[in-house]
Amino acid sequence: MKTFVLATTAAELLSWPYYINLIIGFVVAIMQAIVLAFLTKIVIDKSLRKSKSIGDGLSKIGIEKVEFRSGKMSISDQNVLFGRNGKQKPAKIKLCFLTGVNFFFDYQEDLRELVKSGTKIQVLLLNPLKHTHYEEYKKDLENYDVFQRNFPKELRSKIIERCIRDWELKDEPFADLPCVERAFLMLSSAYLKKLPDEKKYNTLDQKEKWAFWDARLHSYGNDITEIIIARKLLKEINSHSQNGGGIQLHFYTDEYQMPITLAEYDYGNTSKNKSFVLLWTNMNAPVRETIKSVNVLAMKDGNQDAAFVEDMNASFDYLIEKYPKDYLASEE
Repeated sequence: MKTFVLATTAAELLSWPYYINLIIGFVVAIMQAIVLAFLTKIVIDKSLRKSKSIGDGLSKIGIEKVEFRSGKMSISDQNVLFGRNGKQKPAKIKLCFLTGVNFFFDYQEDLRELVKSGTKIQVLLLNPLKHTHYEEYKKDLENYDVFQRNFPKELRSKIIERCIRDWELKDEPFADLPCVERAFLMLSSAYLKKLPDEKKYNTLDQKEKWAFWDARLHSYGNDITEIIIARKLLKEINSHSQNGGGIQLHFYTDEYQMPITLAEYDYGNTSKNKSFVLLWTNMNAPVRETIKSVNVLAMKDGNQDAAFVEDMNASFDYLIEKYPKDYLASEE
């Protein structure tokens, strides 16, 4: 009677016939694959359950897509919003921004085409009229050309000097600043991270502080000057209105939370869903501008329960009702 004992050393294994080593290797590989597949399934199932839970929760309120982007719409979303490439143009667009100046300059040609085609556009921007320096800034920008876009150097220097002063304010002096300037300073804190590692703001000399704030300001100055310029551009765009289209500009006081872009499409009686609403918005921390934000696309198709879209629409309409004056139809 012969007895076989499994080898326990490398030398003994190598002495076995080739096919036995092959079988053992195959069995070990199968066992490893089974274990790995089991563990992977656990991880994937957990991830899928989480993703499905999040996805189901978002879809129930009308959110179709969430992505991290540069704060700008994708080309495909732009085509839908502005009715490009043969797509239907919206019957109405509702826009709520802090200043909106970059949006209006980036898409000015699209906006002109919309008001020519009959699209009605309502715009909500932060009210600049009661700002401490509004009249001064308005006078400085009287000759600002929305096509040349040459921001006055003297005005930029004036704003930088005020930024240097305001950054040092604390407690009540800081609280006494207008809301828009306090928000601008909060956003500026993110820019401190761009300073070299060995530099701290309080160690900068006056020239270096000047350079910091000069880099911090946008092409259109601060928030108040941006709104003044945006108003000038919207007035020019509105001059192209035809077929019942046009722009209304309303100013709210301090209710701003996040940007709103709502587009309403009217399909009349040719579609089961007579109305179709799309919403684009961005979510970002108070110290982060929308150039780095979470982009959200939501949709209401006329029959679907889409609470997020409905609530954003209701929020916009509420502010329009509370601040009904059209500042494109009047000078003040």
